[in-house]
Amino acid sequence: MRHFLTVLFLMIGASLSAQTVVEKWGCAELTFRHKTKKNPFDVTLEATFTNGDKTLTVKGFYDGNDTFRIRFMPTIEGQWSYTTHSSERPLNRQRGVITATAP
Repeated sequence: MRHFLTVLFLMIGASLSAQTVVEKWGCAELTFRHKTKKNPFDVTLEATFTNGDKTLTVKGFYDGNDTFRIRFMPTIEGQWSYTTHSSERPLNRQRGVITATAP
């Protein structure tokens, strides 16, 4: 049992620190779990992605089962940082980085 818990802990730690990597023109999907008290289809969610002087804003959507998603296709290679904007506080101001590689 101790071995199982150690492996589980390492897997969780690795997934939390993993950076999203996708090819240019590929699809990176951000997934957020949140249970809202209102109609989830009324929740607004979008993310602003920035790479140098290039900025793209992408709308997110409710995908059922308390899951919200944003799908992003990088148009240039390099590191894209993102910040979410939402009407729900737990989904607002989430930040991260996506690395776009050569196709």
